[in-house]
Amino acid sequence: MEIQYPRIGEPWRNDFHARRYGFLMSDTLINLNHQHKYFELGYVLQGTIEHTFMDTELQLEPGDMFFIDIGKFHSYRGSPDHRILNFLFFPEALDPTYKQMTSLSQIAGSPTFRFNSDRIPLLNRPVFHDEDGSFLQHLEQIQQEILQKKPGHHQMEQTMIQQLIIRLMRLDYNAQNSTVYDQPLVQKILELLDRGYAGTISLQQISKKLGYSPSYISRMFRKHFETTFTEYLQRLRLSKSCRLLLETNWPIEKVAAEVGYDNVQFYHRLFKKFFHMTPLQYRKKRHL
Repeated sequence: MEIQYPRIGEPWRNDFHARRYGFLMSDTLINLNHQHKYFELGYVLQGTIEHTFMDTELQLEPGDMFFIDIGKFHSYRGSPDHRILNFLFFPEALDPTYKQMTSLSQIAGSPTFRFNSDRIPLLNRPVFHDEDGSFLQHLEQIQQEILQKKPGHHQMEQTMIQQLIIRLMRLDYNAQNSTVYDQPLVQKILELLDRGYAGTISLQQISKKLGYSPSYISRMFRKHFETTFTEYLQRLRLSKSCRLLLETNWPIEKVAAEVGYDNVQFYHRLFKKFFHMTPLQYRKKRHL
């Protein structure tokens, strides 16, 4: 199947906003300084561009890529023959609980990815390169899923987008230095959360079990995960519940109880706060 990529227009906008992710092929010679309400991964397919980002102007050639956080400004001037493949996505395309996140740094330290964002120089680099063409191949596979619409393609696309972000994080990850996740204490905390998120686990219980004060654990979460312990736990539970909503036909009450919410009304309110829809609406929308 020939891989096709849309150009900007009303049909593209409608599809993109409904799906929350998508591709856009661009050959505009001049793209003035602008920002987006979504993440952007740009991949230079041919020609050259003068890309300005983070107060740096660099010439990008085929195989070069750039990543733009939500709300960050950038611009470029391209050669007459240039073509850029843009992959654009809202944070909830990675995980429904990430709707309010605006940076790769926040996503890196989230329950899904668990990277130490301090060790990802990509966050401060204006360009990186696809050495073997595997990133382009990965992007093409995502677009093929979008076009072919085989059963389960929504779940497949989300998984492949998550894998793409992991690859981006690994690309510049400094493995020579020990990370926060190499620290035994943090590893134990994450393991306890993984095992006990569906129960009555709390900051006080974890602190007592590990022999540290609740205030110390709380400060650590704010430093390394850019969130509170309570919100991290909520995101973890809600993320697990989203998978159950898609993979089972369980009643909403059972889904809520399975991830640690005995009060289904509270689960409904929390779910709607994060996703701006009810659990049932989410289930129906994602199964379309």
